[in-house]
Amino acid sequence: MRLSISLAAMAACLAFAAPAHAQAQTYRGSLTLCQNGQTLQLRAGQRYVISASSDSFDTVLRIFRPGASDVLAMDDDSGDGTNSRLTFTPPESGRYIACVVAYAGAGTGDYTLTVEQAGPLPRPIARPTRTETANWQVFEGNLDEGDAEENGTRFDDYLVTLPAGHRLIASLDSTDFDAVAKIYRADQRAGEPLASDDDSGGELNALVAFAPDEAGDYVVRVTSYAGGSTGAYRLSVTQQAIPQRPADSSDAGIAE
Repeated sequence: MRLSISLAAMAACLAFAAPAHAQAQTYRGSLTLCQNGQTLQLRAGQRYVISASSDSFDTVLRIFRPGASDVLAMDDDSGDGTNSRLTFTPPESGRYIACVVAYAGAGTGDYTLTVEQAGPLPRPIARPTRTETANWQVFEGNLDEGDAEENGTRFDDYLVTLPAGHRLIASLDSTDFDAVAKIYRADQRAGEPLASDDDSGGELNALVAFAPDEAGDYVVRVTSYAGGSTGAYRLSVTQQAIPQRPADSSDAGIAE
């Protein structure tokens, strides 16, 4: 493998360079086996942008610890074209291996590996624009043998009237069956649902949100993933006004 600087010099650069104005370190190599990957000396908590590029093959970049088989980070095509680029924050200071291979093992040739120190992530936004209180309507029921069936699964339907500019949120919980929530127009319950969900509510519970194009009557259907399921459930429904963006003055028309 051909390197533009020695491994010792590379380790010193990465270990002691100042994070704020660190220069990118670039290495050149030739693809043969993964055992010839580049050893990097990285610092815990520091974000690094690691890139691999080649004009000869489609690069795949993987990050390992020496002697370990677990892949800590991997990328195929996040760089330009078929080049690789990933952001990696080491959990511990020490040596890491940047392994460059060809996608599907197709190709050999020269590549360039670049390691840059990245700035810290921005602080997350902690203050909400405003606070809204949701009023939930709660329906407790059971799927049992007397309920209507569709394609072998029992269901109960609940009517909800939505005003214009509102979204519907439905949460469906059950410890007896794998819950599925579906939303229909009230006059089109025999067709395909407008929205549905299986497991977004955690475990086997459902959570679905729906913003209609127009006001009207809609139905929330409580059903199960597996046919023939029965048991108790709890359906919680709320409506939220959809915030309207202020009109952009640049979009306003000019009266003649």
